[in-house]
Amino acid sequence: MHEYDIAIIGAGAGGLTAAYTAKGFGKKVALIEKNNPGGECTWSGCVPSKALINIAKDIHIANKFTDIKVDTSEVLNKVREVIQNVYKEESPEVLEKDGIDFIKGFAKFLDKNILEVNGNKIKAKKIIISTGSSPFIPPIKGIDEVNFLTNENIFNLEKLPQSIIVLGGGAIGVELSQALNRLGIKVSLVEMMDSILFREEAEIVKILEEKLRSEGVNIHTSAKAVEINEVNNKIILKIEKNKAIDTLEGDAILLALGRAPNINNINLDKIGVKLSRKGIIVNEYLETSVKGIYAVGDVVGPYQFSHMANVQGITAVQNAVLPINKKID
Repeated sequence: MHEYDIAIIGAGAGGLTAAYTAKGFGKKVALIEKNNPGGECTWSGCVPSKALINIAKDIHIANKFTDIKVDTSEVLNKVREVIQNVYKEESPEVLEKDGIDFIKGFAKFLDKNILEVNGNKIKAKKIIISTGSSPFIPPIKGIDEVNFLTNENIFNLEKLPQSIIVLGGGAIGVELSQALNRLGIKVSLVEMMDSILFREEAEIVKILEEKLRSEGVNIHTSAKAVEINEVNNKIILKIEKNKAIDTLEGDAILLALGRAPNINNINLDKIGVKLSRKGIIVNEYLETSVKGIYAVGDVVGPYQFSHMANVQGITAVQNAVLPINKKID
């Protein structure tokens, strides 16, 4: 059995920050991740989306002076180049060089101090859960029968579709709608609430919505998705608006309806970690209901941003290893 001062489950923004913070305190650290290090930010969030936005912005500006034919295969290749450049700085080789034991595999609790990974047992004095979140998949009729896109697979496409339905008018849905539209893709953006980005300042949202419409994004607000089908390689989405049913068609559909915490199959119930609908419940010190087990990042919230996960990762480690506890603000 391998023994550590701190074991961290999940190598996204929160997990990586926690691992380096713990190493900075001179602790023996294990960082466990079922995929490559980097998490959503590197592979399917901040990095690829902002790369796509910047490329689309350049093309949008250039199109004011000449007509540009966009090769979306080349665009996606450039996005993946950016991902790989970021990943170089957080690869397993870099982690090992920096003194962090990176273990690739799926971790589950055997008790509050012992994890099982790839059939091996890992014991740690303190454990930090940083398993992140995944796209929420809504219970829409027919959704299990269609090939849908999320932010986790759209950047892996060989080329982008000619038309797309974006379901969800939050940050992910809106930013990708604008970027895809600027790349010459016909975009229909569907939002159930009265406006896109309903949590933001209404005056600013109105300006942004007018901007998106002027650029060619077809926005459908107060529209509820009720059924989805795939017919002759086309996605057919039925939406309900003002008690009437309308139909939208596209080559693909992107689901951008929020996030769900990654809490399944790691035996949290077995060791008594309390959960809510939004994820793991922690106190003001980021400690769970089980003493010595902490949780950070998307799996905790309330704000699912990389910088929030970074702050939480640092704070959780400080509270795990120092005699003076620090509250999270």
